[in-house]
Amino acid sequence: MTLLRNKKYILIFSLFFFLSSFGRADAATLYLQPSQTQVSVGNIVSLQVLVNTSGQTINNAESVIQYPTDLLEIISLDKTSIFSLWVEEPNFSNTTGQISFNGGVPNPGYQGSGGKIVSIVFRAKKAGTASVTFLNSAVRANDGLGTDILTAKSGSEIRIIQEPVEIEPVTGMAMNITSSSHPDQNKWYNERNIKLSWSLPSGASAVKTSISASPTSLPTVYYKDPITTKEIPDFEDGIWYFHANYLKGGAWSTPEHFRIKIDATNPTDLVAKAQKDDTGSVVIHLKASDALSGIDYFKIDPDFEDSIDVKADKNGEASAEIPFSTAGEHKIIVSAYDKAGNSIQTETSVVASIVSLLSIESYPSEIKTNEQIEASGSAPYPYAQIRILVKDEDGVVETYKIKSDSYSRFNFISQPITKEGTYTLWAEIINNDGQIRYSSDTVSIVVGQPLLLQIGTYTIGLMKVLIPALILLILFLLILLYGWLKFFSLYRRVRKEVAEAERTVDKSFDILKKDLDSHILKLKRAQSQRKLTVEETDFLESFEEELSDAKKAISKEVNDVVT
Repeated sequence: MTLLRNKKYILIFSLFFFLSSFGRADAATLYLQPSQTQVSVGNIVSLQVLVNTSGQTINNAESVIQYPTDLLEIISLDKTSIFSLWVEEPNFSNTTGQISFNGGVPNPGYQGSGGKIVSIVFRAKKAGTASVTFLNSAVRANDGLGTDILTAKSGSEIRIIQEPVEIEPVTGMAMNITSSSHPDQNKWYNERNIKLSWSLPSGASAVKTSISASPTSLPTVYYKDPITTKEIPDFEDGIWYFHANYLKGGAWSTPEHFRIKIDATNPTDLVAKAQKDDTGSVVIHLKASDALSGIDYFKIDPDFEDSIDVKADKNGEASAEIPFSTAGEHKIIVSAYDKAGNSIQTETSVVASIVSLLSIESYPSEIKTNEQIEASGSAPYPYAQIRILVKDEDGVVETYKIKSDSYSRFNFISQPITKEGTYTLWAEIINNDGQIRYSSDTVSIVVGQPLLLQIGTYTIGLMKVLIPALILLILFLLILLYGWLKFFSLYRRVRKEVAEAERTVDKSFDILKKDLDSHILKLKRAQSQRKLTVEETDFLESFEEELSDAKKAISKEVNDVVT
């Protein structure tokens, strides 16, 4: 009887031991990685929800994860997972601070120590310590019964600091970490396969590396044989920091850090609304969301026009006037691109009634040589690639390439114009096939000499006429002066000769008169003795008077020669 009782106790104990051992073998763990990390206010941090099946095969897991909404907010969930079937797709609420999921995998199920269920990207809101914890959870075995084998849950603690830690790109240091896949530490990439390389000084005997969301973490993975390259496949979105240092002479070097920004997720919530403004022009309003890198620009692709790129503002919004060279209904394809090059596309249509034009609206009608032509106008659409053509009178054309601004306006300044003449100016937009799609009216600009140069040229031309005329005038005056001097000299000589002639005439007449007076006296004496003849009487009466008249006439003729 005692033996039977002992056998019964042994059977019960053995059964208890077997059941206990069976329960321990079926243990599974849900955990968050990293379990501890640090991030600055305003930056993002990524956590992975992982499962360790402890050697068992599972086909389902579900959980509710809690996080503090005053410290963290979720900006995205990545559903890249070991689960292909979702009873409840991963979702979150920044109001309640909860994430929930319920996913499964068909036969033969999943077995492993680091099966990724979902990735969570948080943004830090304010300084503090945030605990992310599992609430109601289950991991079910692929045993046909749905046995819950979850025995442990491990959350994560995120330390949020007030001041951001800025890690500048490190160059010139001993290791000089670089990345062929993500070369620019300030740029976003949509490549999830990370390739890193670095250099080691002579004598380095070991290397440590790690990658984390914290910019100041220390390397932890030890490589006894020093490595100089590392590839990390299929890494998740976020801002990550690769850390490395080396062992030399028994001492570890100062850790070096390299920032990697990954955004391989397409933008979401693209909305494109086309409408007409008060003038009848078609304006399209665009908006999209991107949790990580942010919306960079929108590409607008009308059905018969070249595409138009429009820069997005910080809120992921933009507006643009759409040009149409023909009226009617048109299909418009809109794409939104984030800063990593990911895109999302949508389509809309609009009826256009106004045809857009390319025009030059302001330009000078006249400039001077060595001055620049300054012109402005409007293009059919923003950021249009425009070529400005300037043609001179000889048919030589000079081409300039400019771009319209976000308001479809453009401004143009030429090189200094060195040659006089009338220049023709016009603008063109060429499509991708090299055909002229838009062409403005031509305008004319007269290029002349500066005012001072014009005065100088006029003066030179005038002097070419005045100087010979002045020389001729001076020669004429000299000749005239010479002639006057000659005449004056002759005049003086003539007057002198006349004066001498007068004196000679007077003297001759005086002598003649004296002789005649002597003869007259003799006649008068003879008259007292005898009677004079008639001729002698007439002679005595008229000769003296006639002699005086002859003297006066001769003097007058002599004076007439002088005057």
